[in-house]
Amino acid sequence: MIILKLLAYPRPVIDISDKVQPIIKDEIFYYAQERLDDNKKRIPKRKNRKYKYAGLLRCSCGSKITANVQNNKVTYVCPKSKNLNSGCDAEVVEERQ
Repeated sequence: MIILKLLAYPRPVIDISDKVQPIIKDEIFYYAQERLDDNKKRIPKRKNRKYKYAGLLRCSCGSKITANVQNNKVTYVCPKSKNLNSGCDAEVVEERQ
């Protein structure tokens, strides 16, 4: 919530570069920035799948049901049911076409 508020109300940028010495050299910083940009370009974005019940289902424990795809079959499962200690015993539900 706090992050959203900060993004919604940006504050002015204050330049303190003349008051504080840099932790790393400029050349290392810019090299790292280039590498990060290259990583974004190399990793293909996932194709957005649209699931029929995405965002609509909740488990009896209160968690949002998530969709999984295996062998072209869509299944819905509670993320807490994967952890035996969480106390959720929900079963996997397959989507019918």
